[in-house]
Order: sequence, then C-alpha cells, then structure tokens
Amino acid sequence: MTWDVSSLLVLTISASSRNVTTSSEQFSASFCWPADTSCVEFTIQNISRGQAGPLVCSVLGPYGSKTANLSVQESGTVSITGGGLTVEKEQRVEFQCLTSGWYPQPTIGWSLNGQPADSSQYNSSSAAVGDTFNSTSVLTFQAVSSTTVECWATVLALSRPKASQVFLAVGPGPPDWTVLVALVVSIGGFALLVLFIYGIVFCYKRRIGKGTFHSQLVETSLCLDL
Repeated sequence: MTWDVSSLLVLTISASSRNVTTSSEQFSASFCWPADTSCVEFTIQNISRGQAGPLVCSVLGPYGSKTANLSVQESGTVSITGGGLTVEKEQRVEFQCLTSGWYPQPTIGWSLNGQPADSSQYNSSSAAVGDTFNSTSVLTFQAVSSTTVECWATVLALSRPKASQVFLAVGPGPPDWTVLVALVVSIGGFALLVLFIYGIVFCYKRRIGKGTFHSQLVETSLCLDL
C-alpha cells in the first residue's frame, strides 16, 4: 500500500511485514486493528496549505487506488476592539470586531447574552492580505440592559468557532421630564383658564355696577326735579 500527497509518494506499507516506510516524520500510518491489515489510518502532522490537493491511496492487485481531495484551512485571530463599554440606557452603541490570518474567508457572527444577534444589526467585510483574509465586522444596537457581547469567526474545518467577548454595562438613563412637563403645562393651562374666567366675571360685575349707579343718579335727579 502506498500514499501520495499532492502527487508525491510519502508513505509505503508492507502488509506482510507490517513495515512502514515514510519520506518524512510528518507522515505516519497504523493498522486500524492489530489482527486486520485491510484497514490503515494515515496521519499527517503539521500540515501546510501547500499540501492541499489530491490524496491517493494505492493497493497492489485488483484493489487499485482511491483518491480524495485534501483541503487545508487556517484559523487566525478574533478580537473586539476597544474593550467593554459603560453607557446609559437607550443609548446606541457600536462594537467593532477584527479577524486576521484566516483562510478561506471566515464566517463572522455576533451574539448577545449567548443569543445570536440579528443579521440586520451588523455588517461585515473581508479583504485578502497575501494568502489569507482579514475581516471587519461592526455591530450596532440600542442598549437596554447589561449584556455580554461576543464576536465569533469560523471556517468549515473548525469544530467550534473562535470568539472574543466584552461586557456592556448599562446604567440608568437621564431623568424623563415628559411627565413633569405635561403636569406643569396642565396646571398652567388650568390656572390661565381660571384667571380668564375670573377676568370675565370681574368685568361683567363692573359693567353691571356702573349701570346700577347710573340708574340711581337718574332717579335722584328726577326726585329733585319733582
């Protein structure tokens, strides 16, 4: 049995003698079970992206060969810039996440208190830098309560995403003057209405008083004439 990586012979196994010959310590193989030579586990240590390509296992005789495609991916770094924040309630906040050294372009997402953030709350972009990708993702939302904010990145080869976390502390917001202003306006309006009514009544009484006094003067004049 032989193994070829990217068209290069790297390992040979003799089923009869169980002897394994490798071109480098990077490659190794072992039988799946001690008494069975029909199954072999092939291992590559410290693999590089340059070794991506066809992986061929060949067996002498009627078995022929089998080919698989070897894809090599790289995971880089993930970090939320600026660290945690302390803000007032209802304040709009923004977090920026940077990833670097990934191949291929990673999938990036956010979570708030362990729950996935809505995709409408963030946008991401990536750019090739040499033979890897760097990405930037910006999350924006309105602070309601203290929250653990997490940015994560992953590629298909990772069993679990790489992540970075910060804490958003939310304090009480500024006092709401709406109710007080409404109360003052209501009281002021009522006071103006009372003053207006009082003014009308006062003017009306004065007019009546003047009319009565004029009538009395006329009556007195008539009495004197008599």
